[in-house]
Amino acid sequence: MRCFVTRGLNLDCKTVIGIATEQSKPGVGHSFDLYYLYLPDWTEEHQKQMDSIQKDTGFFMNPAKTEVHEDEYPQK
Repeated sequence: MRCFVTRGLNLDCKTVIGIATEQSKPGVGHSFDLYYLYLPDWTEEHQKQMDSIQKDTGFFMNPAKTEVHEDEYPQK
């Protein structure tokens, strides 16, 4: 649901990748979850579903978006 809401909040982004883990426990380990959502067309029905999910869960109700750029191969 978080990925779906994220897709709806970023209409120019067609693909969302979700990565989740749980806290590691000694002797037990932990899991990783990956989710790939490709939704090229955002419809009114999607928007209604997203609004309902946000209302029920509170996911990303007041998101703060920041952007950072770092060159992989910086100029010397």
